[in-house]
Amino acid sequence: MGNSVTDRDSPPLVVGAGVAGLACALRLAQAGLRPRVFEANPLCGGRLSGAPLFTLEHAGRSWDFPGEHGIHGFWTQYRNLRALLDEHGIRPPFTPARGQEWIVGAGPRVRRAELGSWLRHSPLPAPFHYLALLANPRFLAMFSPLDLMRLPWVGGMLLATALSLDPMREGDLLEGMTVADLLWGWPDSLRAFVFALARNGLSSDAGAIDLAGFIAFLRFYTFLRRDAGAFDYLAENAGTAIIDPLVAALREAGGTVVTGVRATALEPLEGGDWLVRWERTGPEGVGSQPVLTSPDWGAASGTVAASQVVLAADAPGTRAILTQGAATAPLAGRLHWPQARPAVIVRLWFGTSPRLRAESGMCGGDFTIDNFFWLHALQTPFQRWHEATDGSAVEAHIYSPPELLEQPDTALLALAVHDVLRAYPELRGTILASHLTRNPATHTLFQVGVTDRHLGVQTPWQGVWCCGDWIRHESPALFLERACVTGLAAANGVLAAHGLPACPLVPYAGPEPLARLLELVYRGARRGMARVRRAVGR
Repeated sequence: MGNSVTDRDSPPLVVGAGVAGLACALRLAQAGLRPRVFEANPLCGGRLSGAPLFTLEHAGRSWDFPGEHGIHGFWTQYRNLRALLDEHGIRPPFTPARGQEWIVGAGPRVRRAELGSWLRHSPLPAPFHYLALLANPRFLAMFSPLDLMRLPWVGGMLLATALSLDPMREGDLLEGMTVADLLWGWPDSLRAFVFALARNGLSSDAGAIDLAGFIAFLRFYTFLRRDAGAFDYLAENAGTAIIDPLVAALREAGGTVVTGVRATALEPLEGGDWLVRWERTGPEGVGSQPVLTSPDWGAASGTVAASQVVLAADAPGTRAILTQGAATAPLAGRLHWPQARPAVIVRLWFGTSPRLRAESGMCGGDFTIDNFFWLHALQTPFQRWHEATDGSAVEAHIYSPPELLEQPDTALLALAVHDVLRAYPELRGTILASHLTRNPATHTLFQVGVTDRHLGVQTPWQGVWCCGDWIRHESPALFLERACVTGLAAANGVLAAHGLPACPLVPYAGPEPLARLLELVYRGARRGMARVRRAVGR
């Protein structure tokens, strides 16, 4: 028999304890609203949550390494997330990014060029800092003479698209178009470069990536500012370095977190409150994170009333909640829901270290892996192991195609090992261990979603808010920063409903002056041409 809690003076409920949910709940707790947070998993954090350690026995000693969903980068423009951490004295250790390679495989031939430092240190202003790559002989060697002759045409097309359109506000103009549509007719080598960039940046096959989402990715991370391309790697386990301190800060401020509880449906109550149905998914309070619980949550299922509800779950979880309630299902069934994608994370340990031209990179051509990160150059536990043994470790990600991800673990490990050894043949015969993690299909294929068919922070249901890295919002941010921004925006909505002042969001650095000028010129030209076409069509 389930347990029911229906007190009318009920606090807000936040469903999901990832970055979005914790950012929202922390703001609400600071305002004295004492929010409850439901998390279906045993650990908080979403894709930043911790995972069981991987132990390697080597040279007569045991070495423990963090098991995560994948290494995380914190970009310069992650201003709200960094401000949130600073506000609560959370200072995770970071390793600054230095270089990123583009590696292309074609049978026995492997070509490579370091691009990251060339772009970030370009003397040319944005958006022309990409021209610095033309001074990189390795980059030029990737292309045929004919391809090089077509570079101005290709670059001009990409420049015009990225500068004339702000996808977060006008993405409906590109609705239905994918990156593959943009690349139609491009030379193979240039297509390979953009395909690799799209797959590496948006974690999916370029043929499925929304064109507006890809343009938004370029604009936020690199196109409009050179310094926007700078970032740091998180040097420790994300669960203990970031999530545990956030949960501790939430508890200290008066919030409650209940793990192992999944919200299943919403039902409206008289007076404007919501009744939230829930079920238990596992034991509460599992793991190292400080979790507040109460006897109310010991049952297998039940209900709880909430003055306001913030859905901070992933897209599949949010869809499941909204399509199960009688009051929310009709409209939820007509909404556009983004695709959720799985991923495979492979880690390999070697008894020696390769000659590194860059600590990470993206892969193209006939490589199976989409990118790689040399962990002994980035994360503290791996650095300690490297210093003691001269060993190395690499993390590689595989995002697509779906039929590839369906292969057995042993087959995917063999393909990843083959790719790494092609790129770093000096490691042959030195592999010590391998580990494969399958991330579930919860990472959403980013789509801009500027219309009401895409769920936004303010939902069609009064008293229900949404946040997450997939939620419609005018902010240019993506990924972790978008999760944080929409979490704070949802909190502001709840605060306003309670008659409390909102907390301002940290603004982003705007385009460099030349990029801003060209943006105005291109956008004006596009709108002028549109007016001409409409006039001619009358």
